[in-house]
Amino acid sequence: MKNWRFILSAILFILILSSAGCGSPGIPAGNNQSRMTFTRENWAELDTSPNKFKGAFVDIGGKVFTAPQKDKDGIYFQMWVDPKDNEYNTVVAVKDSSLDIKSGDYVNVTGIVTGKFSGKNAMGGEIAAPMILADSAIKINPKEILAPTKLKVDVNQSRDQYGLAISLTRIHN
Repeated sequence: MKNWRFILSAILFILILSSAGCGSPGIPAGNNQSRMTFTRENWAELDTSPNKFKGAFVDIGGKVFTAPQKDKDGIYFQMWVDPKDNEYNTVVAVKDSSLDIKSGDYVNVTGIVTGKFSGKNAMGGEIAAPMILADSAIKINPKEILAPTKLKVDVNQSRDQYGLAISLTRIHN
């Protein structure tokens, strides 16, 4: 586990040094893809070639499946972007080490793509996954990912019949 934290800390340190003095703060320079935004709808494209999209924005939800590692610089964890099928492993580094995130939590992450993470898991198996330097990671309700609202209708109507009053504010589908 200490090797995992060391590897993530080293990557974060290298990324911070490599982006110093280059264009926008925190966004690696030299990539015309950097203005793309990746969400669940187009994550497969990022997953196949994360180095191609360095600097691209990310707004994604997922399920944390490893015990997060913390140090003075931040918190590091892996999450499934597709938690229904345990697909799209993604490595996330968050600058805020005070976050209370644990394995099994569902989170929404916003940040930038820093490229491909290559390393070994706790059992010595090779892993390769997109690496995200997150501006924020917020715990969310699992249903926001597992069964997201597709349609929301504000009704704001009341009916009174036979002494029974019913008010309907909103319908979620």
